[in-house]
Amino acid sequence: MKLKTNILVLCLSFFSFINAQVYRPPSAFNKKSFNRISIAFSGGAHFAASPTNYPIKLNQLHHFSVNGRYMFTPLVGVGIVSSYDLFDGKGSANRNTNYYRTTVEGFLNLGNAFHLYRVHKNFGLMTHAGVGISNMWLRKEFRPTGTPTDPLFKGVDDMLNFTFGISPQWRISNVLALKMDGSLVFHYKQSNQFDMVQANGKGEFSGRFMNVSVGLNIYLGTKSIHADWIKSNRFKQR
Repeated sequence: MKLKTNILVLCLSFFSFINAQVYRPPSAFNKKSFNRISIAFSGGAHFAASPTNYPIKLNQLHHFSVNGRYMFTPLVGVGIVSSYDLFDGKGSANRNTNYYRTTVEGFLNLGNAFHLYRVHKNFGLMTHAGVGISNMWLRKEFRPTGTPTDPLFKGVDDMLNFTFGISPQWRISNVLALKMDGSLVFHYKQSNQFDMVQANGKGEFSGRFMNVSVGLNIYLGTKSIHADWIKSNRFKQR
């Protein structure tokens, strides 16, 4: 219960801060001065999946992600993140677990907030948090016939996710940036353990794991620079 409360408070605090930053007087920004939209593709691994009967293999690239993001200002934005993971448990034979996650997230440009461009003009740092839906399932021949806990898809473990992450960035050009990401994912109503061998008896708010990935940000638009790389002294603060 304490973990559940702390995560909810953290989510609410993060989105409240973003909401406070989104509003600016009409004259505060030149809306035509920078691009706002980006898409990103990344791949990586997952760690520390719990609970599970079989330890999840760590030396495999079994995480893939794509996201779209819109920046309201050079400081804050919102995006949709979709990712897929394959949990390959040691000793679980071919009973690998498929996992899909879709999350709506708020983004905060820490590089801009803390003037990290003073370290290097091409270095950036983004943090993000959000809530979404996750689905976890086995191959059809291993899949259970369904239980009363399946709210969406038969034989699939459906749950809510809460995601928190941080993404260092390195600008390659004004349309491309290398990104790294580390994200913590917590689940609510995860009915099964990650290996799908037995039910999750550790509570409604007990499932969790971590993703680490590397990918590319692609900036879209006709302007010469994206909001990620607008320096603080180029727009007014409240």
